[in-house]
This record gives sequence, C-alpha cells and structure tokens, in this order.
Amino acid sequence: MQERNIKSSSVIRIADDDEGLRDALHLLLTYEGWTVKTYPNAKAFLTSDMPSTPGCLILDYLMPETNGIDLLKIMKERGYHLPVIILTGHADVDIAVGSFRAGAVDFLKKPIDEELLLATLEEHLTEHFYKTRGLPSPKELHEVVDGFTDRERNVFELMLQNLTPTAIGERLGLSNRTVYEYRSSIYRKLWTRDLSQLPLENFPAGFSGN
Repeated sequence: MQERNIKSSSVIRIADDDEGLRDALHLLLTYEGWTVKTYPNAKAFLTSDMPSTPGCLILDYLMPETNGIDLLKIMKERGYHLPVIILTGHADVDIAVGSFRAGAVDFLKKPIDEELLLATLEEHLTEHFYKTRGLPSPKELHEVVDGFTDRERNVFELMLQNLTPTAIGERLGLSNRTVYEYRSSIYRKLWTRDLSQLPLENFPAGFSGN
C-alpha cells in the first residue's frame, strides 16, 4: 500500500543532455510505475520543475553550460530539498567526493545497472516520502525501535496487533495508567500517534524483540 502511495505522489526528474539515455530511463521508470519528467539541461530543469513536488532528481554530472555540481549548488542556494543521484561515465574519487559535498545522496556510474538504479531510487524516494511528512523512514523506524526499552518494545509489539490499552495491560501485568505512559513515550519517539502512517511492512514479522 505504502509503495503505491510513494509512487503516486512522487516524480522522478531526469536531467541529462543525452536524449537516448533520457528516453531509455523514462521508459524503464514509467514501466516500473513511476511518474517521470525529463530535462535536457540544468536551465530547463530550473525553469520548468516544481520543487515542491516530492521525488528525486537523476542528474548527469557532465552537462554543457551548467554541470551537475553547479546545479547542485544552485539547488542548495534556492532551498531545494530533493534527493539527487549523480550519474557519470567518468567516475573517479574527486568527482564522487565533490558530488557528495555538493549535496548528492548517491553516485552511480554509466552505463547504468538498471537493478542498482531501481534499488537506489526506491531507497531514497522512500526516505524522502516519509521525511516530507515528518515521519521516520524505514531505516529510521528500525533505529527508533532498536532504541526502545525492553518494556517499550513489549508494548509496541502488542500495539501493532491492535490490542487496546486494557488488553496490553492484562498481557503484561501493567496498570492502564502505566500502559498509557509507555504508549505516550512510544508515540513521541515515533513522531506520530497514527501507526498506520509508518512504514510497517516488516513489522511485526520483522520485529525480533531482541
């Protein structure tokens, strides 16, 4: 369900002066269910894109006039918050370091490994989807849960089973007041009181309690 929500609310931008590559990526990503917009250069992206729309930018490092690093700097100055994945056919350490320093979230070499690209996009688009909603990403959710106390983890596991506070208290031998205190602490750490908004696909199946 959340995967469909992410795809329906996100736009993948592609800025690359290679028309053949733009068309190939557009076809691949559209087939995978994403909404895609392509731009032949940095100027077209800056004048036509809607930065408020969630998603990401796949950006060619070497473009005429304004290259990828320069565009990243312009985006930072303008307050863009899109995750940017740099593509280049001339990968070296200096280019990679420069890309990350300029704000890129990832760096991929041409020719493009399609499976790696799709996995990279899924990771960063999922993180961006939850971040723009003030919610923890799947990675952050696991980190938060890993930081729970033993009792919070017990309560959280039962909350995921939709048990009432009374039922949770009976299971764990706790008073209703104590259960509500643990629930409040859990909600605060998760940044929300609506657990259905969280990336819970791996819970409780992936909840080890260890």
